[in-house]
Amino acid sequence: MTSSQLADQANREAIRSDLSSTLFVEAGAGSGKTKALVDRVLALIGSGVPMENIAAITFTEKAAAELRDRIRARLKNAETLADLGRERTAAALQQLDGAAVGTLHSFAQRILSEHPIEAGLPPRVEVLDDIGSQIEFDVRWREFLDELLDETAMAPTLLGLEVQGVNLNQVRALAVQLNNNWDRLERCELSLETDLRAVDVAEALAALNQLIALRPFCTDADDKLLNRINTIAKQRSRLELALTKDSKTDEIADIHDIAAERAERIEALLATERECKGTKYGKADNWSGKVQDARDSITHLKDICQHALQAAAEAALMCLVARLAAFTLSAAEQRRTGGRLEFHDLLVQARGLLRHSTHGPAVREALRERYRHLLIDEFQDTDPIQVELAALLGCGEDAAGASSWTDTTPDPGRLFFVGDPKQSIYH
Repeated sequence: MTSSQLADQANREAIRSDLSSTLFVEAGAGSGKTKALVDRVLALIGSGVPMENIAAITFTEKAAAELRDRIRARLKNAETLADLGRERTAAALQQLDGAAVGTLHSFAQRILSEHPIEAGLPPRVEVLDDIGSQIEFDVRWREFLDELLDETAMAPTLLGLEVQGVNLNQVRALAVQLNNNWDRLERCELSLETDLRAVDVAEALAALNQLIALRPFCTDADDKLLNRINTIAKQRSRLELALTKDSKTDEIADIHDIAAERAERIEALLATERECKGTKYGKADNWSGKVQDARDSITHLKDICQHALQAAAEAALMCLVARLAAFTLSAAEQRRTGGRLEFHDLLVQARGLLRHSTHGPAVREALRERYRHLLIDEFQDTDPIQVELAALLGCGEDAAGASSWTDTTPDPGRLFFVGDPKQSIYH
């Protein structure tokens, strides 16, 4: 037997025997990760821990069903019966169907169902599957979009984004992502103020005038760089017109005039920016030593246009995101009060319950007593919110005073993780 095999054997033995340590097991494909998890479960049962006090979590429903079947098969094995004894084996088999062997979402649902009042949930909670969640989102989205398009104050934002190439399908895609991660919005400070600052065209106009001022230095009317500058110069009147049309100076200006003025400025900047090319054109002999200045001036003008357009887009997007955030958080709250939760809601609400300043300590203590050992499979695909749930359940009362779960220390032997980074679906 090689030294590597001996080391591997020692690790496998530690999984079965070192029940007082927190273990992170990295195991490659085909090395027996699930078997290691099952071995750990049986070892815990053999040490006197009832099956009902063990939570075994995996990534998918299919994997959870396989894990449960393999535990059942091992418990029915004659060798296991001899090792554990008839009484412990029979008790484990009787408790297995009701045990917390499943996905982390199902475990979160179990936590909430055991403490609905503390979680602020109605007595009966329905969990929507992916299709049901999609249907409900589509209904909410259509209603929200109708309201948004009818809202006069949002006209400058929506029209400005449309001019810059942002369409409603992209807005919907953003709304989907916000919905899938709605808990992060609770930490954001977003203003619902719809009054956007004017799009800046003055700096672009000044830069264009500086560029035009270089034309007399060219001595060849057919020079390609001069022709490019002449083409760019055609945008001056458009920028000047956009600059003079500032409807926000009129206290009684119609909101549609404001939207049109914003769109005109954006369109003028876009048109100017598109023409800012050809910076390698021109012959030095034709420019009296100013050829590089002319080229640099084109680049400078392009940069100014891009900066102004980016600032306009960011301001409009922040305005839109604020509205989408309000829409998203409102929907999450309606799902909570109505008891119709999506999969992500389960994790967020369970974490919120465990974090709760009033109910959290008592709930954590009750759950720690109920689930004395937490075993997590496919740990490489566990996201931060899932890790936090495990930490809150696996750590002692230092979790109550900690500013973050990362500052906590798990109780010895309470947590067990197994996974393979090479198989992560998030690579």
